Amino acid sequence: MVGDVAQTPITQLEHCRSNPVKPQNIPNLLKGLPNWVVWKAFDEKPDARFAKVPIYPLSGRKINHLDKGNQMTFEAALEAHQEGSGNGIGIVLTGETVTRDDAGEPLYLIGVDLDKVEGSDEKLNAAKAICKSIGSYAEISPSGTGIRIFALSKEPVGKGQSPSGEMYHAGRFLTVTGHGHLREVVTATDQLKALEKQWWLEKAGTERTSNNRSSDSPAITAFRRSLYKIEWPTSGRAAVLAAGGYCAQPPRSKSHGKQARPPSSMCMVNAQGGKSWVDRFIWTEFCLGFLSQRSLIPLHS
Repeated sequence: MVGDVAQTPITQLEHCRSNPVKPQNIPNLLKGLPNWVVWKAFDEKPDARFAKVPIYPLSGRKINHLDKGNQMTFEAALEAHQEGSGNGIGIVLTGETVTRDDAGEPLYLIGVDLDKVEGSDEKLNAAKAICKSIGSYAEISPSGTGIRIFALSKEPVGKGQSPSGEMYHAGRFLTVTGHGHLREVVTATDQLKALEKQWWLEKAGTERTSNNRSSDSPAITAFRRSLYKIEWPTSGRAAVLAAGGYCAQPPRSKSHGKQARPPSSMCMVNAQGGKSWVDRFIWTEFCLGFLSQRSLIPLHS
């Protein structure tokens, strides 16, 4: 399946439009969840990439996919799409458990995103190795250039974007195409935790709080607390943190017509106006390391 990623010179959006959803290949576990949405392609870029934005099927307007009132059953999303709404369907990762294993332990749904795997043999081979290691349902993305993996975990792993790939368990919707071999979503807790540790180069399962930091210096503790207690304004640009030529600003409000972002996210803006969304926890720890390496703030007491 991994070797079937697009090799032809058509654009990514053309590939999406010419390869409709294959519902017969989508695992029953995913079909049984009530967290589906219809999405539409927006803002096709010069590099052929495009934004995938959840929409309200009847009007085509953009929606907040995290609002459960905007989510629907698989059957409803598929029917709306097949009747002409949007460019595809997707499922929202809510961070809630979706099933239980044979021992009664709750399981979380995890999504792994491997982008541009057709770009080189190295990326393609790495994607194959990850798919084989996790051993769960995998499919080709709408663009035909990436791989999406869905698996179950006893722990809510996944911290968003990394240079090697993306992994999510909450606050995100992921497209579903059915362009994969028919198989079920399986539990792969250890494999996902190992991948998380490899991608983020830190102990998997580290609590996203200031707990267990008794050796931190008072300066470090005060700096961390000040960041976590920031109350973002609802609109406008709030440069509340600057380091290395970047500044942080809050997620856009609904009045800006943008998608809502998880409360823990922040938008990094460089001097040229380029933007990227990062997790507030990860950015905080990066700043602490940046300052301590330059002896601007003592790391330990």
